[in-house]
Amino acid sequence: MSKRKHKGKSSKRAPAESRTPPPLAPEPESRWSVAVWWLAVVLTCWSFGFTTMQGSDLWWHMAGGRWILENRTLHFSDPFSYTCHGFPWFHPEWFSDVIFYGWAKLFGEETLVWWKWAVVIGAFALLFRLLRQIGGSSAIAYLCMLAAIAVGAPFFDIRPQLYTVLGYVVVLALMLPLSRWMWSLPLLFLLWANLHSGIMLGLAVVAGILILAFFYGEFPRRGVLLGVLCFLGCLINANGLQAIIWPIRFALDSKSPFLTVAEWLPPYEPGGIRSSLYYPSIAVFALSIVVVVATRAYRR
Repeated sequence: MSKRKHKGKSSKRAPAESRTPPPLAPEPESRWSVAVWWLAVVLTCWSFGFTTMQGSDLWWHMAGGRWILENRTLHFSDPFSYTCHGFPWFHPEWFSDVIFYGWAKLFGEETLVWWKWAVVIGAFALLFRLLRQIGGSSAIAYLCMLAAIAVGAPFFDIRPQLYTVLGYVVVLALMLPLSRWMWSLPLLFLLWANLHSGIMLGLAVVAGILILAFFYGEFPRRGVLLGVLCFLGCLINANGLQAIIWPIRFALDSKSPFLTVAEWLPPYEPGGIRSSLYYPSIAVFALSIVVVVATRAYRR
């Protein structure tokens, strides 16, 4: 009888795997440690804001902002060029121009570099915060942020395109993880569409995250509505639908003069502005994908 009881008890024992203690969670970082990491992030981002470029666009961005404020209109006709004087002026960065001119008027032209520093630090500090939330490690988040800013540093100039860098990170921060904050995205796109024409990049990110969420079974309720509202937000600008069509049209036109602009050239073509870390970053990215896939396959 005792043997039967003993056997019954032994048969109810949990398997050895279930008795294995779970891995210890990493200890939370102290406030001083977090403060030091944030100081390192700000100083690092600031150091990458000293890129020297021979820009040729800033003068007319400021002149455009002055013209808009003096004429108090968003119906643009070209007031500067000789061959197209008076023709319709496609101007997706009109609000950036107003900011540039207003900033220089209030604080002086030399202080525009402070605007550049603020946008660069804001964008990559937000990226650090997002990566830290996802990975739980300030050190890893800092290294990833450092790699990103180092690759992009040759393109940091006092120009509206920095708003697209900031907007891209803000979209990621609002959608990872999916939460109620993502419903502020339409307002972001409304502002973005009047600062720079890189809104298509933001729309692509929103679509990509929603598609991945669908395949992982985490598609948010009214996710399609969110995408539609983001698209409609992009249409509220001085150029309407052209703000979306124009960049695509010129990118697909093989005769477009914009394709000869140095920063638009592919990194493998001579004469373009390129980052020396571009190809190493591609190799690291490809290797990280392989590691993630292999790790998941091993766990299964």
